[in-house]
Amino acid sequence: MTEGPRSPAPAAPAGEPPQRPAWMPPPAARLGAWHWTRNDLPWLGRSLGGGPLRSLAAPPGGLDGVLGWGLKPLAHAARVVATLRRLPYWTAEDGLLRSVGLGKSGVPSISVVVDDIGIHIDARRPSRLERLCLEAPDPALRQRAGALRRSLVAQRLTKYNHLPDRPLGLGPAPGRRILLVDQVFGDRSIAGACADAAAFAAMCAAADAAPGAVICARVHPDVAAGYVEGYLAPLLGRRPDVVLIDGEVATHAVLDAVDEVWTVSSQMGFDALLRGMPVRCFGVPFYAGWGLTDDRADTALARAALARRAPRRLDLDDLVAAALIAYPLYACPDTGRPITPEAAVERLVAERAAYFAR
Repeated sequence: MTEGPRSPAPAAPAGEPPQRPAWMPPPAARLGAWHWTRNDLPWLGRSLGGGPLRSLAAPPGGLDGVLGWGLKPLAHAARVVATLRRLPYWTAEDGLLRSVGLGKSGVPSISVVVDDIGIHIDARRPSRLERLCLEAPDPALRQRAGALRRSLVAQRLTKYNHLPDRPLGLGPAPGRRILLVDQVFGDRSIAGACADAAAFAAMCAAADAAPGAVICARVHPDVAAGYVEGYLAPLLGRRPDVVLIDGEVATHAVLDAVDEVWTVSSQMGFDALLRGMPVRCFGVPFYAGWGLTDDRADTALARAALARRAPRRLDLDDLVAAALIAYPLYACPDTGRPITPEAAVERLVAERAAYFAR
């Protein structure tokens, strides 16, 4: 699909949802998706403002567009179907503020992105989020973004918000603590960040060479539980000088205990940026390449992605305005009613309190 019309970031007051941008599917659009997407994400059509998603086998004239989820192989196949049927195609993904509880457990997302160009977790090609970041900033939206950023940090929110927020009790350190963030082996966001296993090896080698640093490693919860493999365990082994941090603890509790964050493509780097912490990237996540991070990715794909972003140096609140206000749709998971990011924050805080009160 072509890149579509430019759309200035919506600057609606915090109390009312912004006007839907022209590059998103209209609320009443009849969107087709694969059976897996319709079955595993039954809330998705409602969150997009329409009825249930339809089968891609709908007769001619029965669809207004096609939806694929993330970077899964079926998403590529859905794009092929859209091309063959000459229909608009959108890639959908969870927003950066998602839920209290995991999607794997069937918990619906309070935010979703629908991208007509690419998707934010794939820096190998442009995305609508990248386009929004490259546009001239809106001063009113930046001011709103600053308030939203401060609220997220104060409320200690991130993508998933069901983990216990307790002090790690690491005590004083002889030097600065560098957090290395592990990720699930083969996660598509790693290839999407123009990286592979070599990026994790480079991250560990750079940490070893950092004078006086204390190396901490955040273990992914699924890795700690033995369900999947990660990247850092084979590289770090059982070294006594590495502090392993259990994945079953809230993101902000981990960030409280470290001085800087090194990552390949984890959203934890974005969470650290929101707190004003130094972040070093060995891949190209959506928040890299804007002058906010120390970028060390050096593959051909990474250099091309960073070069696309190089013309724009972002203020942190410009990035927040694009990534958390202009790019996603927010909706009540139970009704599909559009809400603002600010209302989403209030709802997640209330849901988290109820979750831990059980």
